[in-house]
Amino acid sequence: MNVAFGASGDVYTSESGPPDAVKRFTLDGEFVSVAALPDFAGGCLRVTVGVSADESQLFVLNTSDHAIHVFTKKAETKP
Repeated sequence: MNVAFGASGDVYTSESGPPDAVKRFTLDGEFVSVAALPDFAGGCLRVTVGVSADESQLFVLNTSDHAIHVFTKKAETKP
């Protein structure tokens, strides 16, 4: 229900759980990673997601607390 697009073309979706999560997909729909795990129960209707222009931060709306939570992207490591 709630979708944001990054500058790279990746798609960020908020999904109700449990647990509620923000997931990242390629533009072709391939799962990339769980981008954030909010520690509040919002359900997908109330977990609006946004992404910064450089995709280093995710913004997740928590309507229960009237707050926006900011998640910073962790550095990706190569195997």
